[in-house]
Amino acid sequence: MSDHHTNLTRRQLLSALAGAWLSAGLPWLPAQAAQNDASRRILVVMELSGANDGLNTLVPYADDAYYRLRPKIGIKPNKVRKIDDHFGFSPGMSGFEQLFKDGRMAVMHGCGYAQPSFSHFTSMAYWHTGVPNGGEPYGWLGRVADAIDPQLTPNFLVNIDERQSLAVRAAQHVPVVLMTRIVLHAKAYCKAVLCWTMVCKVTQQTLHKIFCIASLIAHDRHQV
Repeated sequence: MSDHHTNLTRRQLLSALAGAWLSAGLPWLPAQAAQNDASRRILVVMELSGANDGLNTLVPYADDAYYRLRPKIGIKPNKVRKIDDHFGFSPGMSGFEQLFKDGRMAVMHGCGYAQPSFSHFTSMAYWHTGVPNGGEPYGWLGRVADAIDPQLTPNFLVNIDERQSLAVRAAQHVPVVLMTRIVLHAKAYCKAVLCWTMVCKVTQQTLHKIFCIASLIAHDRHQV
């Protein structure tokens, strides 16, 4: 993926993606979408499902044990994009490095839980509910939606995927589940199989922005 970045405005981004929107077989939404509700706060949660080598993503280059246990695949200190005196990002993660150094990204180390399950499917359920070993039937996003929107605003939860994720399952809210050709393209080029969006009063312009994110994923991965 190229490290080249351009400073596009929100309006320019939406205009540039119009072709991708139409080629995906989606209905055209008015350009006025770029001008409305600029102050609306939207939470976008993207899950990248698939294998990821965490130790070679955020490298503990100052830890001798890392190189002792990974004599062939450990990333050398001079190759690491260092963010402090112990950790650094993998060489290809210049964008993440910049976000972190700009104070726009945080890293959480050592995420886990007691008595871990070695089942992939059980672990995914724990991830989606946020309640390990608890038998929680509802997802963490679904429970948040129920808690902060007891009036049950229509379309409060939007789930972009082939099927509804456990993460958005709620006791009161009914998530909108959308599947588009854009998502199919994104899945073909990367392992980002879920893109969840929790929004207030989803409108056409909001959906437009959501699909633009998915389109960018597909486009960037196609350039790899």
